[in-house]
Amino acid sequence: MYYVDDVKCEGPGGGLDLSVTRLQDYVVQFGISGFQGQNGKTYYLSSDPGHEAYHGSLAVKKEEDKTCYFTIENIRKASLTDTVALKDMNGRFMSVTDSNGLSFDKTVIDENALFYAHSVGDKYALRGNNGKYVNMYYVDDVKCEGPGGGLALGIYNRPFGRVNLTISGYSGQSGATYFLSNQSGNVAYNGSLAVEKNESEQCRFHIERIIKTNVTGVITMRNLSGCYVKVTPTGGLDCTSTTVDDNAKFLVKRTGSKLALIGNNGMYVNMYYLDDVKCEGPNGGLAVGLGYNRDGTIFFTISGYGGQGGATYFLSSEPGNVAYNGSLAVKRVGDDTCRFIVDSVVNFSGTISLKDFQGAYLRITDNNGLGFSHGAVDDKCKFTVKASGNEVNLIGNNGQYVNMYGISYVQCKGPSGGLAMGVDHLVNGLVRLTISGYQGQDGRTAYMSNRSGEANESLLVADEADASCRFVVENY
Repeated sequence: MYYVDDVKCEGPGGGLDLSVTRLQDYVVQFGISGFQGQNGKTYYLSSDPGHEAYHGSLAVKKEEDKTCYFTIENIRKASLTDTVALKDMNGRFMSVTDSNGLSFDKTVIDENALFYAHSVGDKYALRGNNGKYVNMYYVDDVKCEGPGGGLALGIYNRPFGRVNLTISGYSGQSGATYFLSNQSGNVAYNGSLAVEKNESEQCRFHIERIIKTNVTGVITMRNLSGCYVKVTPTGGLDCTSTTVDDNAKFLVKRTGSKLALIGNNGMYVNMYYLDDVKCEGPNGGLAVGLGYNRDGTIFFTISGYGGQGGATYFLSSEPGNVAYNGSLAVKRVGDDTCRFIVDSVVNFSGTISLKDFQGAYLRITDNNGLGFSHGAVDDKCKFTVKASGNEVNLIGNNGQYVNMYGISYVQCKGPSGGLAMGVDHLVNGLVRLTISGYQGQDGRTAYMSNRSGEANESLLVADEADASCRFVVENY
């Protein structure tokens, strides 16, 4: 404070002691007292500007008026890191469309509503589940089809945990700051979000950090009470037991963007009249989507069936209609009975694909090399597992074995035999492929990684196991 008349923010230590008087729930008054020249009176901090000689100060008033009342707003500093979802003020989530556009149309966080965020200096970039980056067209429209880098977004923290995602520093902005909104953009771009020049509620979002559970291979599903979904002897389903046995294990089979579940009885989980689910489908069954929650639990969503009217339903752990002799109920609203904790029991056999921690798949190149890249799974991503004791070989769709050169890198050019690898099962359904017993290793264990090797189109054999050596297994 300067001479009991002006307040700035340049004190090197200590500063001004203010008393706080609460007038209403969030309205307060800041009092200033005990300083020489006040003669025992209380003065008040105001929002009016102070003396111009101080180059930016707030006035101290001797009598309170409406400029001395302040509203306290709690600001939670947000950041964009790891896997996130963006929710607007209407409770809807941003998602990637089939045309690589963006829209706020999801009430559940599915795969297309997940974005991988990373910092770019003091700003952030977002990559969608399609492997593309959120990008901008002519400072007016935003889509998700950037091949690399993408749009650099700033964060402006607002009250109650909300944020603006800001856009600045681009040609044509003339130094102004623009804002990402939840409004549809120019129809010519076939699905974009509008960039607004003025901030409004349409530009305010919650950032939800998501713990993404890997739902692949063989899984178990337990509800919040710790009870497991199990196949009954009548081909039904129940969720009443807290113990795990083979009847609690389901094989996940991908069907496009959704998945099917096959029980230990060899039958598919199937649905009756949009209300009940059992496990007695002989040739295919219910195609379910996944809804992700902040606590790592999963919704199994049901949509696209006749009679739903475009709505999304939810598998629950509650019993269904007794007439079906053992079924689980389908609910119209996802409540706590629809939240499941999924634990992976990795099935490293048959035909598989391997996905790294960034969502890229292992692929065979045109020259029979190997590399990880984003995009839809095709035949070049699929490998046949050949087991031999405690080790496995991987055979690509080119008919060749994944093989090792020296002890430093791997490709997919082996005419027979190939590289024998061990499989370490890690937490959350991840695996690590180990390489040991080869000449030159001196008894050490190495690991196949997603990093490029010394040869063109090869993968590095890593001496240390880090995140680049952990993979998700998907079965086909």
